[in-house]
Amino acid sequence: MTMTTTRRPRTGVRRFGYVVAVLVNLILAWLIAVWPGWDVVPFLTPDTTEVLPFVYASIATSILVNLVYVADDRPAVKATGELVNALVGFVTVMRIWQVFPFDLDGQWVGWEWLVYAALIVGAFGTAIGAIVQLVTLVRIALRQQH
Repeated sequence: MTMTTTRRPRTGVRRFGYVVAVLVNLILAWLIAVWPGWDVVPFLTPDTTEVLPFVYASIATSILVNLVYVADDRPAVKATGELVNALVGFVTVMRIWQVFPFDLDGQWVGWEWLVYAALIVGAFGTAIGAIVQLVTLVRIALRQQH
């Protein structure tokens, strides 16, 4: 039986990736809040304001977590950050599901079902991601006890 191990990219490469993630999230927040703004998107309703705090919380969480990774990206730190990201993402997706701030009338009838399907995939993906990170944290803790 042959085992292969995957090596983590070097520290500098990982840090560069974290900085890029921070910049992308900052640009996304700026596009939503400042220019051109969420309200220019024709299929978003005024109810979008009810989900924006959750969207901003998700973006801010990603920014903060990636800034932490720049300084320290040991496996336990990464698993904790990814767990927090997944939980905030799950809450955000659930709030978008509740409000459903989309006006898809007059569009292809399948759009509404596609958006709901995407939200379901997002909810399951973030829930599974949270479970995986929780298991990772437990495994790390058990390894440290030995």
